[in-house]
Amino acid sequence: MDAPARRPVHGCGRPLPHLQLAGSVFVGSPVGLSLADRQTGQSVESLELRRMKPLDRPLGPGPWVSDDAKQKWKTPTEPRRFRGWTIVCHVPQDSPLLSHVDDVMDCLHHDAVPGTWSYQPANSLHMTIFPGLAERDLQNPETLPKWLTAADDILTINRECLRRIEAASPPPVGPLSVRSEGVGSSKGEVRVELSLPEEDQRKRVVAFRDAVRTALDWAPEGHEDYRFHLTFAYRLKQPDPPSGDSLDVHSEVEEYVPQGTLFDLEAPAFCVIDSMVSFPPILRF
Repeated sequence: MDAPARRPVHGCGRPLPHLQLAGSVFVGSPVGLSLADRQTGQSVESLELRRMKPLDRPLGPGPWVSDDAKQKWKTPTEPRRFRGWTIVCHVPQDSPLLSHVDDVMDCLHHDAVPGTWSYQPANSLHMTIFPGLAERDLQNPETLPKWLTAADDILTINRECLRRIEAASPPPVGPLSVRSEGVGSSKGEVRVELSLPEEDQRKRVVAFRDAVRTALDWAPEGHEDYRFHLTFAYRLKQPDPPSGDSLDVHSEVEEYVPQGTLFDLEAPAFCVIDSMVSFPPILRF
């Protein structure tokens, strides 16, 4: 019996079916706005355009495996325990994007040395709206909300953050439509950079993020310049010798999710994190 034909991978990606390709006008990155920004009276869109950074960043020398990846993944298929909370928009289970996750994973693992990239399950793909706190953050008290005490464990912190956010009744956001701005060239992960093409949605997201920050009297480092993205995989193995293989991988992945692709996300939800494959929603906004 003939062996089944292997699905072609290298260099034969194709745009996702049933996903729209937006026009060529670049709309910028949806980031938070500071008080000083608001006082200038500039529009949300113009501020986003001003804050954009180039997607293409030189890889340079190692290390290529980030501490973040080491803390989140034990093996390519086994995540480490990584407890905490976050606010994310999940990719809907009926999204055409999920139908090609296997193709993207094939691209990532076809030519790479075994064990190089993590396998992110399709049902855990998400875009983070407000990065929360994880157990590892307890090792750096200066970065934590001032109202936390040294005796608080991560489960206590999860409950208190949820209580404060729920009590603040942040403005609803609802489902979002996002636009791919290309595959980022970070050497430690493969991720699709995202923007919100509709100004009304951008304003709702900015208002929501500000309300959460106010409710917690805290925001993570880099809050104002946070760039929305969807991560497909983390690098777990250092290339030997170091090379530009990440850029090759990114160009292949971008064939499946080309710049300008539009797709929908579920409404943001406060989620408890158990690992990089487990983000059960508790409260949706």
